Amino acid sequence: MYPLQPNASNIVGTAWILSGVLSALRKEASAKAPLETGGILLGYWSELPATPVVTHWIGPGPTAIHEQGRFVPDYNFHEFEVARLYRESSGFLQYLGDWHSHPGSPGYLSQRDCRTLRRIASFGKARAPRPLMVVLAFGPDWDPVVWSGRKRLTCVWPSFVLERWLLTAFSSSTDCPEHAAE
Repeated sequence: MYPLQPNASNIVGTAWILSGVLSALRKEASAKAPLETGGILLGYWSELPATPVVTHWIGPGPTAIHEQGRFVPDYNFHEFEVARLYRESSGFLQYLGDWHSHPGSPGYLSQRDCRTLRRIASFGKARAPRPLMVVLAFGPDWDPVVWSGRKRLTCVWPSFVLERWLLTAFSSSTDCPEHAAE
């Protein structure tokens, strides 16, 4: 059921998340447990080396479906909110990927999670060739495990690479070396 398990050997870098965003994700996961919940992550990719910086989040939406082992977001709500935040930030905020909880389960990617990452990376309108997926693993603190996916062209056929990131929370721009002045 979980084809890729988190371990230190496949960590590609550090992803940064505003501590208030991480707290809000954990609060939302606790409120919906034992059902899954989730939403969208917004922020930006820093300059070289490319590093994701999560500064905003969007919840599941009013018509989202929450079940044990499955979450279906309110796509219309997400589309509206992403467009609104993009406009309000004068185009600074980017869609970075999705987040969801795994109540009673670890932060591994399920086959459905892997397919979702592949679809996002292939969907041009998302403008996310390397989307993130934060999985909040059940536990006292809803431990976040951060994944990304990207297409890789080989000489024979395209393949899809899954990557794991170390997550570090920050509370202000001075705490995050990758955080650009807004």
